[in-house]
Amino acid sequence: EFKRGDKVSKKKLTTAQKLKIINSDPVLWLSNFVKIIDNEGKEVPFKVNKEQLDFVENMDKFNIILKGRQIGFTTLALGLMLYYAHQNKNTNYMLISYDTDSVNNIFNKLKLMYESIPDKYRVKSKRDNRNELVLENGSRISVKIASHKSLGRSFTCQFIHISEMAFFQDGAGKDVLVGLEQSLAKNTQSRIVIESTANGVGNAYYDLYQNANKGRSKYKGFFYHWFADGAKNQFKHELDLAEHWYKSENKGVRLNPKELTPYEKNLYDKGCTLKQLMWRQWKLQDMSEEAFRQEFPSTVEEAFISTDIGVFDSEVILERYNYLPKPITSTN
Repeated sequence: EFKRGDKVSKKKLTTAQKLKIINSDPVLWLSNFVKIIDNEGKEVPFKVNKEQLDFVENMDKFNIILKGRQIGFTTLALGLMLYYAHQNKNTNYMLISYDTDSVNNIFNKLKLMYESIPDKYRVKSKRDNRNELVLENGSRISVKIASHKSLGRSFTCQFIHISEMAFFQDGAGKDVLVGLEQSLAKNTQSRIVIESTANGVGNAYYDLYQNANKGRSKYKGFFYHWFADGAKNQFKHELDLAEHWYKSENKGVRLNPKELTPYEKNLYDKGCTLKQLMWRQWKLQDMSEEAFRQEFPSTVEEAFISTDIGVFDSEVILERYNYLPKPITSTN
């Protein structure tokens, strides 16, 4: 299986022709050669989800992502690094995260993905310790902690991914970014990607995303809400638990569209499923609305609005955002 869209004709192709097509497309390469561990602990082919595909097809040189939990952008970054490291000799790739545990977990995921590649298509490694995977073709993938502004200055990187930047400590975000931007390769194919869930306002990530979102930055802004397709797969087990809980609380009947609150109806109209809305109610049993919005935003405004800032009630502000009428366009 190697088809994607209309890139492959229906005529019979030789193995060499198929391999050439696969190697020319990161999405095809990942789905054919790389496996990941899903939330049920099973090893499955890396099938790029809708949001990941949107990003792959639309990313620029400088990119910043605001998103809900568990959509899979760190996994995507590792997959892209493996793809480009296999296709290009003597290139460097770096993923930055916020603490030791996170870095170790990410590197272990990288090793599992690398080892899942079939032997005949996998470039052999020279070293895979100290949170660094070095291939025999001279390419290197490093996973490091966001610790100091000199990070990345010792070599040139083809692809840099900064994970959960909003949670970097002591203003490390701006300092780290200065060094990493300077280490980015000066060619048309190099990329830097910043992704995070929100962590309030007043931090480097907040400032950078808001500027990108308003078109005042070299960074291109992306937003992916919590009821995205990728999240459906990641939370599949919890979605089933939530539906069971809801039915047990409502005489065996699942949520009906006629029972939705105005806010839920707004989400439903945007594509949120009834099962996801039941999951939202299930989650709100032990977390506040504010905490849910930060972890699982449906809009950019939800992600950053907090009840402990400003003089206006955040619920009222969100109500206005969600029901703003569409702008009137001129007929002249």
